[in-house]
Amino acid sequence: MKKVNRDLSKKLIVITSIVVFSFILAVYTNLTESLGPLGLDTRFLGKLYVYFTNHEDPRVSTASLEPVTAIVWDFRGLDTLYETTVFAMAMIAIYSLFRIDRLEENESLNSSFTIIPMLVTKILLPINIAIASTIAFHGSISPGGGFQAGSILAVIGVLFVVIFSYYALNAKSINPHKTLLFMSLGLIAIVLVSLIPLAFDVFFDKAYLIQNQPKLDSAFGYPKTAGGLVFGGSIGLFNIFEFIAVSFGFLTAFALLSIPEYVFKEKLRGEESLE
Repeated sequence: MKKVNRDLSKKLIVITSIVVFSFILAVYTNLTESLGPLGLDTRFLGKLYVYFTNHEDPRVSTASLEPVTAIVWDFRGLDTLYETTVFAMAMIAIYSLFRIDRLEENESLNSSFTIIPMLVTKILLPINIAIASTIAFHGSISPGGGFQAGSILAVIGVLFVVIFSYYALNAKSINPHKTLLFMSLGLIAIVLVSLIPLAFDVFFDKAYLIQNQPKLDSAFGYPKTAGGLVFGGSIGLFNIFEFIAVSFGFLTAFALLSIPEYVFKEKLRGEESLE
């Protein structure tokens, strides 16, 4: 009983602290109309980002209407390439650790849920795909991008596994081997988009790694529009290919983590017996 009271007291202290901190922060911002260095005033660097995101001079513009996406894939595009590489390495490491060659598909595909969650899941799947695709393809003109869209699309795998089981997912030919392959294709496409300017530099005229639009000393540039819509040059391509890489990367991890535990135990016993 004392332990229960002690745990309850700790929870109350945490909740009270959060409420008090939020109240003080709200009062402070209301009185001062700012948060000091994080206040309402836009920093000079932020103004530069906004100014050059869709500048009238194409030689200093990113051809995007969304400043955050322009920062991610243009102003600091190399950083994003490194982050995407780290993400891919993590997914490959997870795939390597599990060491699952193949799974038997004779397991029961029957769901333990009623028809209601199963029907709702089937309705949500196309909606999820539509939302994720919209966020990826519109990342150059509205908040979003490839990583956010890929994360949303990967939820499909989790939802399918929870409602129908991993073996139902595997029966749809969605398994870690194939998802890792598609993730790799997305990464290869990102690398190619980054290196095409260097190929232009070698065979035609001066250009730079991961260059998007023409510069003061370089005429190379990806198309600004596609089908009459703002595409953002390489930003639009990066969003699409990162969407593919991230969604299938997360699907790889989710698929592996949803494999029943006894499968891994049998796998480990087989490896130990060989030793």
